[in-house]
Amino acid sequence: MFFAEAKNKFYIQPPKQAKIGIETSYYFGKIIKHNSRVTTPISQFSHAFEVGLNFYNFGEKPWQRKRKFPSAGVAFICGIYGDKQYFGRSYSFLPYVNIWMFRTKYVDGFFRMGFGIGFLSKRYDPVDNPLNIMVGSVVNNITQFKLGFNWKVNEHVHLTTSGSFTHWSNAKFQNPNLGINLAAFTVGLHIFPKVKNYTYNTEKPGKPRKRNEGLIKFSMGFNEMGRVSGGPKFPKFIGTFGYNRYTSAVNKIMMGFNIAYDPMLLQQLKYSEIEKGTNQRWKSTNMSVYIGDELMFGNVGLFALVGYYVSYPVQKPKSYYFKFGANYYYYSFGKNKEQKMFVGVNLKSHNAIAEMLEFGTGITF
Repeated sequence: MFFAEAKNKFYIQPPKQAKIGIETSYYFGKIIKHNSRVTTPISQFSHAFEVGLNFYNFGEKPWQRKRKFPSAGVAFICGIYGDKQYFGRSYSFLPYVNIWMFRTKYVDGFFRMGFGIGFLSKRYDPVDNPLNIMVGSVVNNITQFKLGFNWKVNEHVHLTTSGSFTHWSNAKFQNPNLGINLAAFTVGLHIFPKVKNYTYNTEKPGKPRKRNEGLIKFSMGFNEMGRVSGGPKFPKFIGTFGYNRYTSAVNKIMMGFNIAYDPMLLQQLKYSEIEKGTNQRWKSTNMSVYIGDELMFGNVGLFALVGYYVSYPVQKPKSYYFKFGANYYYYSFGKNKEQKMFVGVNLKSHNAIAEMLEFGTGITF
């Protein structure tokens, strides 16, 4: 019998499984020219090699059973970009989670998402590398999405094929920052040195303790002024007031309101004498509404949302934006432990160009 759901219980085949697996992968793809400002010649294919560890569970916790036993992992990825005279190489450390779309006796379908840190050997330089306007720093964040299949050769070896999208950028901490986007086909092996008969917990996961949740959050990030490196860096401050609705014990819909204050824009208005005679501090503030979804994995939540600006007095970049990130709920208090304190990090972007890496803390109630 294969992975299925019947009468709120999960049944899994094959019986012999591993708690830890070794993953090796090869990427073959090409950098996407995603913005009209990109004039860098992109003609060659890129390659990357990955090695990592996967960690599996057997439903010890309710959220694991509700999520159909997702696996987690960490990977080291070495990338060799095409047109390497401009882009060089990348060395990335990527924590990730695999969500199973389906599982059968012979093949598993999965969706992987990860967020980590990457180091690039070549970046923009006005003298030595002026054509690479896609990254302006050595240290960058890496965000990856992967969709694929595990083909079960035997209980010790799985062949993996997938398509992936990987993004490197410093979120405008250092200009220029259009970001490197790599679309690739991936093939690899999952190796399980040790397998044994594990007993899966098939108890009913349970329902959420509550359905409705309020949220207050304070975040900040940093941007560099201008389009080239060497300019001053300014913080941005964001206040969030939200409402979350639990659709299950491991998923919630998010909606709310953001107000953001941009000191860098204030300095531009002052010294350029733009909007002179008005409240320039207010002109440096924008407001937006958002809607999104957060997937809960125990104390960790992975979220994605789309926002729409309802007020942007000066220099509106786009009407909408996207955020992808993670929250860690580290402390519960109050009656039935339903109030939670959390810290989080997310990437904000307008289309495929990152604007800022935000670090935040807040409370749900």
